[in-house]
Amino acid sequence: MEHIAFPSWPDVAARLIAVASGREMAETVIRGGIWVNVHSRELLPNHDIAIVAGRVACVVPDASYCTGPETQIIEAEGRYMMPGLCDAHMHIESGMLTPAEFSRAVIPHGTTSMFTDPHEIANVLGLAGVRMMHDEAMLQPVNVFTQMPSCAPSAPGLETTGYEISAEDPALPMPTPRCWPRSPQPSVQARRWADTMPRPTLGLTLPPMLRAVRQMTTKAQVRPTRSCGCVRGCVR
Repeated sequence: MEHIAFPSWPDVAARLIAVASGREMAETVIRGGIWVNVHSRELLPNHDIAIVAGRVACVVPDASYCTGPETQIIEAEGRYMMPGLCDAHMHIESGMLTPAEFSRAVIPHGTTSMFTDPHEIANVLGLAGVRMMHDEAMLQPVNVFTQMPSCAPSAPGLETTGYEISAEDPALPMPTPRCWPRSPQPSVQARRWADTMPRPTLGLTLPPMLRAVRQMTTKAQVRPTRSCGCVRGCVR
């Protein structure tokens, strides 16, 4: 599958400003919907969204000033309009689905980005399984950020798995820029993650792994993440 790079914001900023100010006409206008403002937590009825070059130029009560004869009109008819949902931490394998089938299930409900930890397939197939999940995820029409699992098995000494990721392994499968063709700017190309998950509830800690992950992510200039679902209200 050939990936077409999505234009970056700097590439189309002038057009976005021109449409928002009414100097140019929008390519598409979604008209008459309820705008879900995630910043103010308000529901704003009777709003329009003007779009150009695949990006939102403006959200206004009336976009007729930037609507021309060639503008495609989509009547929202009172439907809710909101930004794409981002799943901050999840395991595709828990749903017994591949990345393709999981994407097919969640896209109609508004999910546009997912941060996935494939440690379950890593328990069975190791780094080869992580790479397969990553490669299939890259073919989907949503943003799938594949994390490098650091807890396979998740409970060392308490389970028998087909593969065990050691402290030396996380650096091996780090994706190269070739694996991230959707990233137009260098600042966004580092879609590489390492998940660190000590298990204090089981009395288990992984200091060698954590040290290895820290050294690897620092050297590769990538961002480590951590699971903390036990903390209510935290952002993972």
